[in-house]
Amino acid sequence: MIKSISPDCELRTYLESKQTDLKTLSKVLRSHFKEKDATTLFTTLSNAKQGIQESPNNFVMRLLALRQKVLFVSKENVCQYEYPLVQERFLHAVLTGLRSDYIRSELRDFHLLKSKSTSDEDLLDRLTIAVSDDSERLEKFNSRPKQASVNSLSLDSDFEQPQAPKKENFLLKELSEIKAQLNLSLS
Repeated sequence: MIKSISPDCELRTYLESKQTDLKTLSKVLRSHFKEKDATTLFTTLSNAKQGIQESPNNFVMRLLALRQKVLFVSKENVCQYEYPLVQERFLHAVLTGLRSDYIRSELRDFHLLKSKSTSDEDLLDRLTIAVSDDSERLEKFNSRPKQASVNSLSLDSDFEQPQAPKKENFLLKELSEIKAQLNLSLS
């Protein structure tokens, strides 16, 4: 593993000069790459929400990767985060973090997120179906039929269209009043 690190990296020099076991090597690498601890990762998982530009599938994939990271770091550090707790928090984060009400309700109605034994494949399959249905539904509601325009011709040339009442120009009215007052005072 040490040989996979770039030869000009100080980390490699350090690791080559020190005898380390796999557990110590893992801790040093985690520290070097500034990886978060299990508690921080678990909190991130709990508070995760779908980004504005992020698709529901990408959001769930991000949470799946984060769940695996929490489990890996917990196992490495012998933390309090066991699989059932992390899985429950993961499913809750999926349900509360999705932006689309329709997709959330589809997953909830499917009873997919209530079962802690839900497989990742089942979740992704159901999510794909819900996203597809939601896209189709949105497409139907966003496409409006074009309204036909009606061209009418007047058969009676004497018929006049009613005109909108003309608005009085406030400045012209005031100017007229001032002019009238000047004429009165000059006379």
